[in-house]
Amino acid sequence: MNHNNSKTTVIQDFNGLSITIPTSIPKLVLILSTLILSFILYIGLYEDAKNYFSTIDYSDYFQIIIALGLVFIIVNFIRIWLWLHFGKEIIEITNQHLKMKNSILGISKSKIIPISEITQVSVNSNPNKQQPGKILLHRGTKVIDLGNFIRAEESVYLVQLMNNKLDKIKAS
Repeated sequence: MNHNNSKTTVIQDFNGLSITIPTSIPKLVLILSTLILSFILYIGLYEDAKNYFSTIDYSDYFQIIIALGLVFIIVNFIRIWLWLHFGKEIIEITNQHLKMKNSILGISKSKIIPISEITQVSVNSNPNKQQPGKILLHRGTKVIDLGNFIRAEESVYLVQLMNNKLDKIKAS
């Protein structure tokens, strides 16, 4: 699907249906976040962290907890920055299962759902903080949201494609 300046890629072949949704944030946010990350690294975060870790008294658990907290915050900031720049949501539907992957630079985390457990795929008409995705996947009593970075028109098209593929699989 490459209509209306969409970056979403749809591949439908004999193996199944594959939908790739790249993250898309405003260019200004990308530029500002890159400048902020570069500035933080430039002002000596590395040197400050190295000096802090070299002076830790390893018998003082409070200092160790603070150091681990700082490492956790920095790693998560970099992970979020990478996700916003290079992340992709990948949805693959085959005859046996639906696979959802969140991929950053080819490194991905997958979740596999058997087709028999999917009860409905619908458009999220009212995205909110709890379910920001534009596509809702109903699995028994659970609802999984997908497609945070697509427009409403795209979500209608993708839901239609997914429902058509799932109906064909369930009918056979």
